[in-house]
Amino acid sequence: MNKKSKLFKQRLEKSISIVETILACIILIAVVLSAKDLLSLIYDIISTNATESYDVLQGFFSHVLIMIIGLELAITLLTHTTESILELMLYAISRKMLISSTSILDILLGTISLGILFAIDRFLIVNKEE
Repeated sequence: MNKKSKLFKQRLEKSISIVETILACIILIAVVLSAKDLLSLIYDIISTNATESYDVLQGFFSHVLIMIIGLELAITLLTHTTESILELMLYAISRKMLISSTSILDILLGTISLGILFAIDRFLIVNKEE
């Protein structure tokens, strides 16, 4: 690889890193701004009757989990670690299972997916502390 192409590659990697950092900041700002909606959802949980509170609570959990996924995505953009990717996938699958799973097959596949993620984390990821 000649000097010119090395320099181009370094500049391209630096530019990509800057764009990823900007995107992570935008995601963080969006999550912080959407936190105000949690207060209105909490009020809705308190003020609705028992038969309607299930739907409101499900909306609350959906909102919280999508905020967590946003934060994990920002961390993944900044750190580029296998652990952060696994955590992002863990939260995404968990949200899918808790919020929109309607069939036994969805729940079974989600459970198997979570088990695979835990197995990968336990047996295939090298712990830096060990």
